Amino acid sequence: MGRPLVSNLLAAGVPRALILILALLAYNRSVAPHVGDIDSAEIFAGVMAIVERVQSMGMTSRGYDIGFHEDLDLTTCAGFLLALILVRRVRPGGLCVFAPVCSSFAFLNQGTSGRHGILLPEGPPNVPSVLVGNLLAVRTLLLYRLCCAMGIVSLIEQPQHHSSGMAALRRFKEVIRDCAVYRVPICMGWFGTETTKPTFLFANHKRFAALQAYRPCASGSTASVSKPKKTLVKKKVVDGKIRLTGKRHELKSTQTYSEDFAKAVVECWLAGCPSTSQEPCVSCAKMVTPMFDDGSCFYDEEENIRMLFSKPMDWNDDALLYDVASYLAKCSTLELPKAWPKDWM
Repeated sequence: MGRPLVSNLLAAGVPRALILILALLAYNRSVAPHVGDIDSAEIFAGVMAIVERVQSMGMTSRGYDIGFHEDLDLTTCAGFLLALILVRRVRPGGLCVFAPVCSSFAFLNQGTSGRHGILLPEGPPNVPSVLVGNLLAVRTLLLYRLCCAMGIVSLIEQPQHHSSGMAALRRFKEVIRDCAVYRVPICMGWFGTETTKPTFLFANHKRFAALQAYRPCASGSTASVSKPKKTLVKKKVVDGKIRLTGKRHELKSTQTYSEDFAKAVVECWLAGCPSTSQEPCVSCAKMVTPMFDDGSCFYDEEENIRMLFSKPMDWNDDALLYDVASYLAKCSTLELPKAWPKDWM
């Protein structure tokens, strides 16, 4: 149970190194083999607005956030594995919401991060906050790829950036090339938050475009309109240059989802994609195939292992997947089958 179906995952665009890690999890006796047993997950959950909304409707949902426990840190090997295990538990057709920390990509932080649009979206490699931001981003994108392969309805929430931000990263562009990605511009202020916060939702289904109906000027919108708080302050320095700074409390409050936003997201998820559109949803048109052994059919272990190691591993160096695999290789609870190659690391 829980062993990866290598050919299906490869065909769905999941990197070989990530499949290797999924296989190592399956052969670790301390990891429960649960696959597809919950309805939704919220990664970087914060106040768990999505989780609580899903649970209030009688469904099962789980949250993941470093604020809950220091082990839930996506930048560590153990933290990434816990997130991977959680995503693996979401059923096909379930919901997975990602809201990776965006401070390193924010316009206000460009002076520190050194990110400059399409010229240097990854930023300088010697800035610690930039390295952490990039690692969070690329690992989030790996989880998004797995969601797309498993038929999970997924979205990544990020502040709007038109020439920079997470969407400018090379890995993000690769995801756009390989997976379904629909960009939905909204404002969190439409859903009763303290600040306007223009936001992009990058989703693998078209259904979240319905969130634009909450725009205050939209016909039939029920969004409440309140005066947004000011989040930017212009300060003029001695040499005449203008430097932008942010108000700490107001900027911090933009990281929290309102109950109205969570309710709207869950409603869009459950409503499904519009069937009358001239351009049908790409993800809905795809046939969802099993990605893991659920015990219902014969699992050819030797063939799956042979296929896994038939080509060199694409380690995704910027995601540090080799470190994750090495971490698992040292686990005393790892029990690899006889067909597993001896020189796999």
